[in-house]
Amino acid sequence: MRLPLGYICLPLRTATLPPAQGTNCYILGCEDALVVDPGTPYPKERRRLLEVLWRLRGRAGTVAAVLLTHHHPDHVAGAAYIARELGVPVAASAQTLHALALPEDVAVFAVDDGDTLKVDGVRPLKAIVTPGHAPGHLCLFEQRSGILIAGDMISGEGSILIAKPDGDMALYIKSLQQLAELAPDWVLPAHGPALRNGQTALIEACQHRLWREDRVWQAVQHGAHAKPAFDIARQAYREASPLVMWLALRSTVAHLHKLAEDHRVSHVQGDLWAPIVRATP
Repeated sequence: MRLPLGYICLPLRTATLPPAQGTNCYILGCEDALVVDPGTPYPKERRRLLEVLWRLRGRAGTVAAVLLTHHHPDHVAGAAYIARELGVPVAASAQTLHALALPEDVAVFAVDDGDTLKVDGVRPLKAIVTPGHAPGHLCLFEQRSGILIAGDMISGEGSILIAKPDGDMALYIKSLQQLAELAPDWVLPAHGPALRNGQTALIEACQHRLWREDRVWQAVQHGAHAKPAFDIARQAYREASPLVMWLALRSTVAHLHKLAEDHRVSHVQGDLWAPIVRATP
């Protein structure tokens, strides 16, 4: 995809989950630019990012801040380094900043839900806190051009893992629905290519999660006894490769917790889950 003027995507090699091999670092604007999710721990990749930023600054561009969508390592591993090298603060939601506990010599400022970020070269960006994948997860939306910087709310390749302790499936689905209501034209994810028809992509992602939840629910109901989560996962993800069953298990547990919140299943003990049988009037 050819990004609009003022948007640069620089994929960086990070320690992320397959099939993704890296994290997209976005540079928004020219003067007072935001550097979003410099998540690489690798010195060569950090230098590559700095060289790009230095070239931009050489054309009268400056960097205002490093902005983080959330606290997971593949999004933040280079944040303190880049902030120090450029002498700029790190911006994120208060929950993300609390989870990171950045070094004292790195300045920080919190971005709240609904804040407007003004960046030269792009129209104002609205900050939207979208918990579910991680507490305090932050997206940015440019309404007039319909561009959504989505972090890990949706992926251009593979899937987004929702797993305890950070993940909450109920909140994640609610956040997906909230983003879909914005009707974005383009979604710029942290992993993989940009997604055209962004609203459709978000709706389909939400529908897929609800379809998977129904598979988990059917697996819980199958048979007469409480079942361990792994057995539920094997049935709910019966098409999945054994190599990714550990991921399927973590996702299944997230769905089970949502079903428990909806009073459809009960966590019996240990790793056992059972359907809640409602009395017939």
